[in-house]
Amino acid sequence: MLILRTPEESSGVIDLSLRSLVQHRFAALSEDGVYDADALGALVVVEGPADLNAVSNHLGFSVLENRIDGRRFGEPGFRPSFELIEEHACCYELVFVLSDDGFGALVFIPKSIDFPADLLAMCRKYAIRSQELLP
Repeated sequence: MLILRTPEESSGVIDLSLRSLVQHRFAALSEDGVYDADALGALVVVEGPADLNAVSNHLGFSVLENRIDGRRFGEPGFRPSFELIEEHACCYELVFVLSDDGFGALVFIPKSIDFPADLLAMCRKYAIRSQELLP
C-alpha cells in the first residue's frame, strides 16, 4: 500500500495510468495552494489484496463496512461509508470524507490486480463512470 502525502510521492506509483490519475488529483486538490495532507488527508494506492488490512487500519474501518453501524457490504441495511466510487479505465477511486472539515482519503483500487470478489462487487455496484479526460 502506498500512502501518498505529497504530489512528489506519486512517482512511486508503478502503473502509468494510475500515476497520471493520482497526479491529476493532487493538482486538483492543490488549486488554492500547496497540498496539505494534514488538512485534507492522504491518497492511498492499494497494491494488492494483502494491503486491505492496512487500508482498514489507515481509515479506522474496512472499506466493505459502514463505519457507524459495522454492517458489511451484502448484509441487509448496508449503507456504504464512502461518498462515491468513481470508475476509471485503470482503477476504482473511493472517496471518503471522514470529518466535517473535509478531511478524508482517496483510495485507489487498481483493476489490474485480482482483489476479493466482494470488494469488486461493491465497486461495480456503486461506481459511477468517470467522465474525466486526463492529459
